[in-house]
Amino acid sequence: LTAYRCRFSPAGWEHLAKVGRTVQWSCNDTNLADADLTAIVARHPEITKLHVNRTALTDAGGAELAKLVQLEELLLDETAVSDAT
Repeated sequence: LTAYRCRFSPAGWEHLAKVGRTVQWSCNDTNLADADLTAIVARHPEITKLHVNRTALTDAGGAELAKLVQLEELLLDETAVSDAT
């Protein structure tokens, strides 16, 4: 799934999270926030590639990443996720 430079409401992100099995998520340059990532991870533990550069993610959302046990590639450039996660 690719949502480049998109702006969704929280309800829009929740709706997007309901897509079928999706192993690659590219949400660069979006307003993806911690709660949105939580909804996506809950429905898609199969994610292997997650690109979330220049999003609104913080350490709270970063904690969700540990749940993605199949994750092979992660891009977090220019987010507020730190090594404290």
